[in-house]
Amino acid sequence: MIPSSKDDFARPMIMEHAPIQIYLSPELDTTAYPTSLSGDFHMSVDYKIESAWIFYLMLKGEGFSVQICRKYPSSGILMIHKAYTQKFVWNPELFVVSMQWDHKRDDRGQVHLVSSVYQTRPGASGWMDRLSFSGLRCFAPPPMHPQLTSRNPERGRLFETVAFVGAEKNLEAEFRTSEFKDRVAELGMKFRIINDPDKMSDYSEIDAILAARNFGKRVSHKPAQKLTNAWRAGVPALLGCEEGYRELRYSHLDYLEVKSVDEAVAGLKRLKEDVEFREAVIENGLRKSDFHTINAVQSLWADVFRTQIFPAYEVWKAQSTLSRFKFLVARRIRDIVRFILSFIWHRLFKIKPKL
Repeated sequence: MIPSSKDDFARPMIMEHAPIQIYLSPELDTTAYPTSLSGDFHMSVDYKIESAWIFYLMLKGEGFSVQICRKYPSSGILMIHKAYTQKFVWNPELFVVSMQWDHKRDDRGQVHLVSSVYQTRPGASGWMDRLSFSGLRCFAPPPMHPQLTSRNPERGRLFETVAFVGAEKNLEAEFRTSEFKDRVAELGMKFRIINDPDKMSDYSEIDAILAARNFGKRVSHKPAQKLTNAWRAGVPALLGCEEGYRELRYSHLDYLEVKSVDEAVAGLKRLKEDVEFREAVIENGLRKSDFHTINAVQSLWADVFRTQIFPAYEVWKAQSTLSRFKFLVARRIRDIVRFILSFIWHRLFKIKPKL
């Protein structure tokens, strides 16, 4: 689960292990990428894909044998983002660790790295996953942005800017209306949507964040980065119903959960008027952010490899080529059947089933 103290990150080093190969597309220019975790992390468009470079630095910092590969290897452990797994041919000699996170699971990964603890539970997958070889699911969250700019302390008790940071399509439609902006304006505040990748790590002029994907739907596959970023930036967060957030919530001071526009407006009103409560929320978040830094995630990742991925790889190596091939074929058949059933179900009932 989530570590509760810094002592939880202390783990013995294991230096002998299978080499880890991390795939990065040859189209990505890595010449300007940092060579250490203390470097300049101004990366470009797709941070989730480029974060593979950060994991390379993290695992290297833990003493693991790890290297970047720009083409698909023929054997060993391959760590690869879900966006690239559909482009290589099945290989029973390749042990694939898929950085799935908030994407759908693919049929090539023996290990799936997911964004929330909930996703590792049997009930989180569809019935077809439970009937076939679904692979190992490990909770290994992507890190917060290494160079996130905190709220400017000179703003003091000023509370006038609430923002959504991210792609606008991921914000509940009711929050994108002029009516909502008018209600926020009535509180003496303004609502901003920040979707420029170059500005998503800058919280210097933000007093609170609002992030809810949609009302009436519980989200279980998204990381809690917006919450941990808010903690680190020193701003209160009003968030939707997501498992990733709830897994980190131990107090009413952690964040305000909102299920409607009315609740969001009420939450902003309380934060604006009750300065003591607002400052308690900020102080609580700053304390908790210590357990979600790059170094904390680095230790968590190292522990996942030591205790789950390396043992699974050893089991995989001990299997016959035929057994490995059966695993891949079963997964492929499952995905074909899933596609057909999903298509038929959608045509008949206009809804997408959980298969």
